[in-house]
Amino acid sequence: MSQDAPSREPRDVSRKVAQKPETPLRGPGHAAAQSRLYAQRIALCGLLTTLMLVLGYVESQIPLMPAIPGVKLGLSNAVLLYAVYLLSPSLTVGLMLVKVLLSAVLFGNPFALAFSLAGGALSVAGMLLLKRFASLGVVGISVAGAVLHNAGQMLIALALVGNANLLYYAAVLTLVGIGTGILTGVVAGLVMKAGVGMAVQAGMKPGNTRQGKPEKK
Repeated sequence: MSQDAPSREPRDVSRKVAQKPETPLRGPGHAAAQSRLYAQRIALCGLLTTLMLVLGYVESQIPLMPAIPGVKLGLSNAVLLYAVYLLSPSLTVGLMLVKVLLSAVLFGNPFALAFSLAGGALSVAGMLLLKRFASLGVVGISVAGAVLHNAGQMLIALALVGNANLLYYAAVLTLVGIGTGILTGVVAGLVMKAGVGMAVQAGMKPGNTRQGKPEKK
C-alpha cells in the first residue's frame, strides 16, 4: 500500500522553491549608480544652501520697510519652498538648519540665531504639513510659510521682552507676510518648473508643482 500512495514531499518542495522570490544581483554598476546619485544629491543641497545664503545676504542689505524692523522679502524662503516640494522632508529640514547656522556665523549673532531658528522651524514644519492640501497651491503654501516664519520670530520676541504690546506689531508682520509670501510663491513656482530636472537627476520624486500637490505613490 505504501507503493501506491503518492509522495507529496517532492511536489511541495518544488512548489516552495518556485514561490521563493529571486534576489536581484547587485554588481559594480549598481554601486556606481548609487554613488552618482549620492554625489548629485550632495551637489544639489550645496547649491541650494549657497543660494539661500546669497539671497539672505542680499535681502539683508535692502531693507523693505525701514520703519518696521524685521521685515524682509523672504527671497531665501523661495529656496526652502523649492525643497518642500522637490526634496524629501529630512533634506528640507537639514537645509533650513544649515542655512540658519551659517547665516548666524557669517552675518548675524546669537540673538539672530534664535529668531531665525524659531521662524525657520515653524515655517518649514507648517509648509510640510500644509503641502498635503492641494487646494492651497504653491502660493498658498508660501503665504503660510511667511506668516508662520514671522510668528515664530514673534514668539521669541515675546519670550525675551515679555511685553504684550508686541501683539500689535505681530498684526503688521502678518499683513506684510501675506504680501511677501505671494511674491515669493510666484517666483518659487517659476523656479520649480525649471528645477524639476535637477531633483530627478538627484534621485528625488518631485510633486506636482503646477497644482501644488505631491505625487501619488
